[in-house]
Amino acid sequence: MIHRDYFQIEMTLKSPSFWEKASENRRRLHGIQAGRMFHSIQSIVQEAVTVGDLPTGTRPQDVTLSLISVTMGSHIAAMQPDIQMLCAIGDPINAVRRNQDLMVDGWHWKPLQKNWDYQATDRRIQAEVFPEAKWLQTAP
Repeated sequence: MIHRDYFQIEMTLKSPSFWEKASENRRRLHGIQAGRMFHSIQSIVQEAVTVGDLPTGTRPQDVTLSLISVTMGSHIAAMQPDIQMLCAIGDPINAVRRNQDLMVDGWHWKPLQKNWDYQATDRRIQAEVFPEAKWLQTAP
């Protein structure tokens, strides 16, 4: 996500006052794109089940919904100035990442946080995949 404001715009567009005004075709096209995103994530989760990084019998769609929910909810909450102050959130992006890490640990997705340096992985992804997204940088 190079354009960090896009998430806020997405949430605004999903509000009933905007969403209900969109044409049926526009909502359908949006649904197609949302489905592509869901299926992309779900295929990664399915691979984790297949290779044994997630327990046998884990339903990929459940993990996918959890990831999407935690990511969206954490992002919305962590970007609110009042919540940032009350929860002492200095870095909202890292707060979202911590919640994601805790959630996947709850699913027993290997490697667990205690066994892997995910901040180093985040820094590598930022540097190699999103070098122009300076706001995405993870603190050392």
